[in-house]
Amino acid sequence: MAKKRILASVLIVFIIVLGIITAESSKQDSREWTESIDSMELTPNNEADWQPYEDGDVKLDFQKKQLLAKAGFRRKYGFRRELIIDKPTAFMQYMPPTYNMDHIRFGIYRDKNLADPIDEADAGYNYNADWHIEEGADPSEYPEYKTRIQVILEPGIYYVAVYTTSKWDKGEFLYRSWYDVIDSDLTLKEGEYQYFYAEPGKEYEFPFAVADNAKIVLETIGIAGTLTLYDTDGKTALETLDIAADQPYKGSKKHFSFEQGGTYYFRLTNYPEELYIKKIREYVSTLNKNWLRYKGVK
Repeated sequence: MAKKRILASVLIVFIIVLGIITAESSKQDSREWTESIDSMELTPNNEADWQPYEDGDVKLDFQKKQLLAKAGFRRKYGFRRELIIDKPTAFMQYMPPTYNMDHIRFGIYRDKNLADPIDEADAGYNYNADWHIEEGADPSEYPEYKTRIQVILEPGIYYVAVYTTSKWDKGEFLYRSWYDVIDSDLTLKEGEYQYFYAEPGKEYEFPFAVADNAKIVLETIGIAGTLTLYDTDGKTALETLDIAADQPYKGSKKHFSFEQGGTYYFRLTNYPEELYIKKIREYVSTLNKNWLRYKGVK
């Protein structure tokens, strides 16, 4: 009987202590849960500035992290920035793998609570994969390895973030990001490179104007798939080029002649899926920038 009373007393004390701990934890969460402000460190660099990527690095100090979201016992602490996109835009994030990243993730999200990612990377997984691959592991063993995120964002409101699920994280980590507003007008101007981001399953049309009896050379860099020259009606195919996927950045040149002046069209189709898929351990982006231009030949 005495043993039962002792056990009952211990149980009561345990429940009381647990209640105190829970109450204190709730008070602490209440004190720390304030509306987080935009972290300006996450402002992406403009690709048009052409600065070297390493010059765009920022250092995120997780001693200065904010509580970004909570759902039950799950918390997300770190840095978040709202992005308002007015035109279709290419967006990139990058974090080099390093130690003490076990609980850290980064990505681009549709919602402020970071629960609906467009794409997200696990930095701890990246670090683990990175050193195993360095030691000779097959990269196929780490299918989620990605230190870069690149996406095309349509107009709307998005949230970029770097966060940890551990409130105790206090490390410093490098981060960089950039954006590039996509030109919807792909008209070619003589002697000037036009660039675009190709995706499988989409068509890209490039109008260009020539005079009577013109001779031109078309130069391409990064382009693969089927590139077809169309007459001034935009419907009649005059010549078709099949550019292999294994020569994406070797460049190519092709000469054309035109008896009658006017506006003709190049149209790219069948962009290869294999160029769009991320390749582990290679600095080949998911979004390959493709270039083409034409020049007059005398």
